Amino acid sequence: MSRGERLAYAWKSDQEQSDEIMENIVKALEDKDSSALLRQFSKRTQKEQEDLEQQIEELMEYYQGKRKEFKGLAATNEHNNKGKVIEKSFLGNYKLMTDQKTYRVCYKFQLADENKENVGLTVLEFVTEETYQKEVEAQGYYSWKFQGELEGVYLTD
Repeated sequence: MSRGERLAYAWKSDQEQSDEIMENIVKALEDKDSSALLRQFSKRTQKEQEDLEQQIEELMEYYQGKRKEFKGLAATNEHNNKGKVIEKSFLGNYKLMTDQKTYRVCYKFQLADENKENVGLTVLEFVTEETYQKEVEAQGYYSWKFQGELEGVYLTD
């Protein structure tokens, strides 16, 4: 993300920023543009996840249909030092409906960081609505696979 793009984000609400991140993810999937999705990941994640390109290709095959809509929320985490944003990240949690399937999507996106290599997506997880609901019914919540320090792309049927 360029400096100009980061500045433009600064004038949007956290929800607008999170929705835009989700929009970029969905656009790459619908265009079957794995390189566009790869570019959304932080440089650090790209370096550390040796099979990230393969994970993205698997997501391209997993994703079915054309988007009808998505709805969701984002939690924001921000660290400041004397009014200057040192670090800002989003944890997006969305329901994505296509003409063929419904998915639950969770992502973590580092919007600002003193280390520019950390800026971008670090994790992206998709699960089918059926699997998501089964787990919610069984235990009251869905346990995302990436919990903790894991990075990359995760898929669950």
